[in-house]
Amino acid sequence: MEYKNVYNTNYLKALKSNIASLQYRVEIVDWTEENILYDITNKLISGTGNLSINYQQGVRRSFSFDLENVDKTFSPSAETGILYVGTKFKLIIGVNSIDKKDIYWWDQGIFVISDAGNKINSGGKIVSVQSTDKFGMFGAELGYSQLIGDYKIESGTLIYDVFRDILSTDMENGYILDYKVPYLDPLYADEVMPYTLTKSKGSYIGDILIELANVLGSNIFYDRSGHLNISSGTEDVSYSQKGVLHNFEEEDLEVGDINVAYSYKDVVNSVTVIGTNINDKIYSHTAQNNNPFSNTRIELIGLKEASPIESAMVYSDERAEEFSIYKLNNMSILQSNISIISSVIPHLEVDEVITVTKDYYNFMYERFIIQELSFSIDFSSPMTISCCNVSELPYYELESGGE
Repeated sequence: MEYKNVYNTNYLKALKSNIASLQYRVEIVDWTEENILYDITNKLISGTGNLSINYQQGVRRSFSFDLENVDKTFSPSAETGILYVGTKFKLIIGVNSIDKKDIYWWDQGIFVISDAGNKINSGGKIVSVQSTDKFGMFGAELGYSQLIGDYKIESGTLIYDVFRDILSTDMENGYILDYKVPYLDPLYADEVMPYTLTKSKGSYIGDILIELANVLGSNIFYDRSGHLNISSGTEDVSYSQKGVLHNFEEEDLEVGDINVAYSYKDVVNSVTVIGTNINDKIYSHTAQNNNPFSNTRIELIGLKEASPIESAMVYSDERAEEFSIYKLNNMSILQSNISIISSVIPHLEVDEVITVTKDYYNFMYERFIIQELSFSIDFSSPMTISCCNVSELPYYELESGGE
């Protein structure tokens, strides 16, 4: 039996088994419903498929691979349409159950081709493909959505209406940018623009989407199933409410090397945000790391300030405080301080919590937030998980740290 994005006991047993077997599928899908057009899995050249996922606003996922092209099927061509501008790919990773009766498939994203190279070398006739998740459609990554004139969003406009309108932008070839319904956090359903936003010619639609997300204090990205997500970035800055996605136990077979790095020069424990003049008042707020359990708190290492952030998004006392906390927490997460070399675990996701138990580091169900994931899709090399110790965050709550 086949399961899709399902986490249960049998899946976990298979994942931790010393006979765990994985497989992958790469498929070309159509533009609208993203249904399968071609399964190209058996054409991928072993050792060339690589996936990278990064915690950031906008583009998070990138996927590269090489294809056998002996019969010229995949030569980039508008005539064949198999591989050309606008081609979409779907990647899924599967874990077989121990008895081989079930397989657990996990979506890894929907991707749009950004570059292709056709070549002949000692390895044969090959097409190399670079692709990015669908947010690339809004930015310089794919070059579709550069503004040819000024773009204005008036104060008082419902923000979610702007998101929907942008996704429905006519590409002038009979299609729109994205047919999939976005996942919009109901927390922001009634939020309106607090100021008039203007972007000038040469900017990208992606710049607008990210600024709108920052206005809300939300994360914006495409998820593993290819839906645009707008989700709260300020509701749980301590990560106390997030469930644990995976426990790395001391004796786990899938755990390889664990490396802890301390990048002292990148540490920030104070961030000031400053708004523009609104009704003859300029709002500002400074967020600081005074968490008594953090090893980078001001009391312990002294003040390390980030450069002040000026933004029209700081339009009230409440918003100034929320935005400064959001930025300080975001900067703290991006100071990745641990990497785990592991077998591939396909359900992992960035901005989610894992725990690690490792006696050498005095970790006992220590909570970490994943910042980056990368691995070879044919499993010829292991998964690298880069993450940040949650207890280092400015607003961490001690009672949320263990199990």
